[in-house]
Amino acid sequence: MILTVFTQYFGNSLVKGRTIIQLLLLLWGVAVTTSVLAVETEQPLLPKNGSEASRLWLQIQHIYNTVQKTSQGTDTLQPAVRLLSASCDIRHPGYKLVQALQIEAQQAEEKKGFSFRGGYTSDNLADQTNDANAYLELSWDLWRQGLTEGRQRARTLSYQSSIASLRAEQAQQKLDFRCRRYAVGQTFSGLLSHLLTLKLSLMEPVYEIEKRAYFKNWSFLDDLLVSEQDILLLRQELEYLHSDPYRDTAIDKVTNLPLIDVDIQAIIKKIREDNHQSKINTLEKRILAEKNNRREGDRLRLFVRKQFDVGNRNDNGVVAGFRFIIPLEKQRNQGEAFRLAYIDQQTRLQTWERITRTRAAYQSLREQMQRSIKQQYRYRRAHERVRRTLVEKKFDKEIQLASAVTRLRALLDAGIELVRAKEELYRRVNQVFLMANIEFKPSFVQLVSLSENNNRARTGERSIYLWSKGFNKFSNDQIFDFLEAKGIKRVLLTAGRAVNREKMQQFIKRARNKSLYIESIIGSNKFFFAENHPAAALAVEVASTISDAVHLDIEPQTFPEYKKNKINYLQQYLEMLRAIRKQSPDITLTVAVPFHWPAEVYSELNKMVNRVYIMAYGSTKPETITRRLQPALKTMAAEKIVIVLRVTDFADEWAIEKMMAALKQQTGIEKFGLHTFRTFVTRAGKE
Repeated sequence: MILTVFTQYFGNSLVKGRTIIQLLLLLWGVAVTTSVLAVETEQPLLPKNGSEASRLWLQIQHIYNTVQKTSQGTDTLQPAVRLLSASCDIRHPGYKLVQALQIEAQQAEEKKGFSFRGGYTSDNLADQTNDANAYLELSWDLWRQGLTEGRQRARTLSYQSSIASLRAEQAQQKLDFRCRRYAVGQTFSGLLSHLLTLKLSLMEPVYEIEKRAYFKNWSFLDDLLVSEQDILLLRQELEYLHSDPYRDTAIDKVTNLPLIDVDIQAIIKKIREDNHQSKINTLEKRILAEKNNRREGDRLRLFVRKQFDVGNRNDNGVVAGFRFIIPLEKQRNQGEAFRLAYIDQQTRLQTWERITRTRAAYQSLREQMQRSIKQQYRYRRAHERVRRTLVEKKFDKEIQLASAVTRLRALLDAGIELVRAKEELYRRVNQVFLMANIEFKPSFVQLVSLSENNNRARTGERSIYLWSKGFNKFSNDQIFDFLEAKGIKRVLLTAGRAVNREKMQQFIKRARNKSLYIESIIGSNKFFFAENHPAAALAVEVASTISDAVHLDIEPQTFPEYKKNKINYLQQYLEMLRAIRKQSPDITLTVAVPFHWPAEVYSELNKMVNRVYIMAYGSTKPETITRRLQPALKTMAAEKIVIVLRVTDFADEWAIEKMMAALKQQTGIEKFGLHTFRTFVTRAGKE
């Protein structure tokens, strides 16, 4: 149906008076069989290159470019660590209990057992004898309700305070993890809102096209309702996201976090090593011991008493004495052993429960991880289809607008679902730590690597030589599209006279936005002669201001006199590098060299340059190239070596790929260069 609608709109001829039996409902990304009466019209609603079609193509390109920027997520753990280690603004009330118990313990410690007592006894009420009595007494209780009991109570309260502190720490950790669960949703809301807005900006013009098609009798109402449903749901979700005050601080921040996993073995080990519960149990045993040591019925009181002779009994004086009570029955706590056993078993049980709950939470995490990975690959496939569609459009191939809309919508849907999958993944990561009830540490999480690299299924890091003929022949858009398709991240770009300077400046500026690394090539072979060293140093200094690095393609071995003057030429070459480094000590400097120079020269290069591109030309056998590279491999840091292959040595791109994979295995080198762009374009497969 949508294909018919877009055909009417954008100029494909219609079959008059016939029923179109089979159409792909491309816009919704599924194959659907339908019947549509193709309505005869005098002319298409819009010309093929009409303004509305052009605007929609521009909108598709704009949305794709925007999605590309947002899809470039971080490859570091720092953003994930910040999210998973954020603390809660709310402090657990258990800390107030700690303060209360500490104060009570201090008050109990200060209680010494002193008291002031007094009494008065009246005359005998029965026989009216003069038997009145009165006294005042200062007493000191040493056991119950006195000094000893106060100290015991102070110790017990102190133990209870320590237990409350440990439990408050655990409760605060749980509270922090619960707060982070909400923070996860807040963090992903910005990216989700961004993608929903992009999809809405696509579906609104598409809806208008379908609406017009419906009233032109090219489609039915049920086809229109599909896009209407999309727009309604998109607006509702965006309204919800933007109306929630909790998300206000994050709704405009587009954050694309990486896929992460947890080190479950390290977490389980930490649970077993965690001594929080052991400390609590030790304190509980001390409280139990204090209770058992306390003799509830024992009393000892010292006193000084002043008697008042109110009854004229000549009993008017000061006396001192003591009173004590010691119960005769034997005090023994027969349940102590069971209480101690209960405490010990509680420790083992709680550890087992934490590990069991943590493993169950991790299993849930693994299930979500599988869904997230599948969604990530679904997104990659959708992204590749849109990229290929737009590249083909740039090369003036016949591309159905409906097909482009379909693929872009599928890309946005995949992106939205990927955001939701990641959000749930982070919630489940947080849930693992909540169940484990241990402090979060960055070492407990790790990045999930979906492939060995992000170079579109290609081995290692890629760079390519781009000389003036190839650079001037292709547009910048075509070059960027080709580099992206081939997973090439670094370009060695000629800075010679023949290059189109204005085009080069635009290329370098755009390359930075596309995360491409540019090295400006200086290739005057005569620069290595001693009299030209100042000119070489000046040329390098100038070139370093326009790109990320400077690449010297200066080859003494190309001169006819090289064999006779090899030592002298190479010495002058090294002196040239020293002169360049003296004038520009901080620039990124790389060089291209053959594989047959002496090992001591490679050793000197290792000290002076950032990268050495070794031209491993002339062989299609990995063993031969590996043998030739031995002098460089033995004297240079592996991270500085780039193995450069000549494209014309190989039959096709597959042969190049097999060579790179073999060289990586045999040498351990992971950086490869290709010479040159123009020849690689002709040999490379279509992407």
